Amino acid sequence: MEDQQIISYFLNNKFEIGIELFIEKYRSIVERFVFQLGVHPNKTSDVVRDAFLKISKSFKNYPDQDTNLSTLLYKITLNVVKNYKRKEKRKRNSEEKLKQQHEFLTDYFENKIHVLLHECIQQLEDKYKFALILYYIHDKSYEEIAVILQISPDAVENKINLGRESLKKKFTTEMNDIHKWLKSLNEEYKKLPEKTSTQQLLHAVKWQNEKKKKNWIPKIVVIFGLVLFVLFAIPMFDDFQQPTITEQEKMEQYFERKKEEYKQSLGVESVDNFIQVKQAKDVVILFRDKLVTGEDTDADDIQWYKDMIMTLLTTPKQLAEEQRKENTIFLNHPDYYTIQVSNHTSLEHYLSSLFKKHSLDKDLQQEIINNQESIDEIDVPEDIVSAIDAIKDNGYIIEQLEDATSLSLTVDESWAIQYIQDVDGSEPYVHVISIQEDLDSYYNGEPINLKDILLRIEEIYTTYPDDRHTIFVQQELALIGQYVLIDYLFVRDKFNSYEIDTKNPLSEEHQRELLFFVHNHHDSIYWSVVNEVVQELQRNNWIPVEELAHQEYWYIFVEPYQNLTKDSFLSLDKWPVVDTTHDIYQNYIEQNKQLTALSDASASEVLSLFMYASVKPDEKLVNKLKTENGLEIAIYDWYDIWRNSYYFIELKKEEDKAVYDFISFPNIYTEEETFQISIELIKQEGIWLINRIYDRTKTKEAPS
Repeated sequence: MEDQQIISYFLNNKFEIGIELFIEKYRSIVERFVFQLGVHPNKTSDVVRDAFLKISKSFKNYPDQDTNLSTLLYKITLNVVKNYKRKEKRKRNSEEKLKQQHEFLTDYFENKIHVLLHECIQQLEDKYKFALILYYIHDKSYEEIAVILQISPDAVENKINLGRESLKKKFTTEMNDIHKWLKSLNEEYKKLPEKTSTQQLLHAVKWQNEKKKKNWIPKIVVIFGLVLFVLFAIPMFDDFQQPTITEQEKMEQYFERKKEEYKQSLGVESVDNFIQVKQAKDVVILFRDKLVTGEDTDADDIQWYKDMIMTLLTTPKQLAEEQRKENTIFLNHPDYYTIQVSNHTSLEHYLSSLFKKHSLDKDLQQEIINNQESIDEIDVPEDIVSAIDAIKDNGYIIEQLEDATSLSLTVDESWAIQYIQDVDGSEPYVHVISIQEDLDSYYNGEPINLKDILLRIEEIYTTYPDDRHTIFVQQELALIGQYVLIDYLFVRDKFNSYEIDTKNPLSEEHQRELLFFVHNHHDSIYWSVVNEVVQELQRNNWIPVEELAHQEYWYIFVEPYQNLTKDSFLSLDKWPVVDTTHDIYQNYIEQNKQLTALSDASASEVLSLFMYASVKPDEKLVNKLKTENGLEIAIYDWYDIWRNSYYFIELKKEEDKAVYDFISFPNIYTEEETFQISIELIKQEGIWLINRIYDRTKTKEAPS
């Protein structure tokens, strides 16, 4: 089916039909694409799901008739894969996973050269890998790839040539014709088993839409009062009656007012081409279509659309100023990361378009970037000055990419201080920002003592106990502390790189530093970790062991996880979370759906079965697996929890009681909120049952 025909369903308010046809057409292509980009086979369905969820959000605002669905989907999928890789870095890829992937390929690829070629492509830098895959495997033109990667066609050609030459160096006579082997690789990918179905993806999209509707809290008391006043009071004064304004006109006026406020806050000439402005306009169109169809529209509905517009048309500066007036830390606002990311993208595109509009050469572009803090001192067009001021005023810094073909914005950590330093309770946040600035300096080559940073993080932990969740989980200081601790122990060269020297012993100076810590910091929360690592290093002649750098250490900052061991971390690689779940469920069916079929099942197996039955769904089994206490348990989307979890932890395992936690950290790319879902199971008459479920982020009564 042609893309234009699919788009027509969206334009005619037939979202369900359009999204089903779209998924059916592109599902297999996307699944192969994410695998080709390096996603582990057990995680491809997860990433495919994320990609279709992302694009379904954009379709709710109706695509244009000329939208290239294929290009749009490739762009979104690429971003989802990048986000997945960031997440996987935190989870530590292991040699075992690479071995599993190799075995997976050899089961389906007939020629060993194709296996080697796939693995060598994965070793390329992303900028070469992405271009090669799109060109050879997906038959995209230079121009199409340029749109997907947001670079010039000349840069695409350059990356393809360099990537191909890099591959050639890895092979000799076996691969005389690299073009032929790359083209034939596509046929091998088609032999791989598919791990997603159209129905699974449709279920995910449906759940997302329902959840979005439930998440918007009405804020209409004042508005409703004003409406009553307009309806009943004003008509009493005939001399002051005004022509009736329709709800559609009111919504359009609200949009125009918010758009103007947004433009004034940025201080730029026009925001008409900003992504979120177009999205806000689409919200107005959605509202109009709702009225045209005759659907009931109450005050809650109207406020929902206004809230959407307001979130889209808010700058980080506006949010920060409003929260400061309310004596509130804006970094904790639920919409902050959404606002930060959307404005980041729009301002980046806006400045790039101005560079192109004025035909600035690379040297002048670089001069502007180098002088962004004093842009008024160089001779550049006024609209570029305004754009750079908007970028600085909203907490971003301009960077030139390595290949000098495009620019990028990064977050200026220190920007937030001016909006929080006078707010009650801001002290720990200011300390965190100071630490982040010092870490940036360290990884840029400046001599910063990592032990001092570790102790400063610990001081925040001990000094501000009431802020531990917001600081260490929501603001991710626990993960930052983990990275710094690993660097301190093993001296890595790059932040977020988990490669350590496993061939040579640590320097004598480094050895003395670690021994000094062990002897002089017994009261530190790091002491047990550092002491354990030092003992292992001494047993191995001070030569680091890869496994030590791949362990989790964030938990020492997050209650109630301080006493975890490496065995406490359970695998999240598969759905359901325990391998035996399908067999246990089948056995339950074969034994006339009697719970006695679960008498040999462990607590984790019953939990996995409960999650599986909830998603399937098998409501009768779900209810059977709850105690009387658990009958009132709130409904969770367990597949969603598994998909967004960073960690699955066995917190407690006793003879008749077990506690498991699923933990996420905030994610600015998927807009998911943080959670710590805790599940308590107890044993009754020899069978494990779900007794209580809590989100630790929302209650202090969770089991420990």
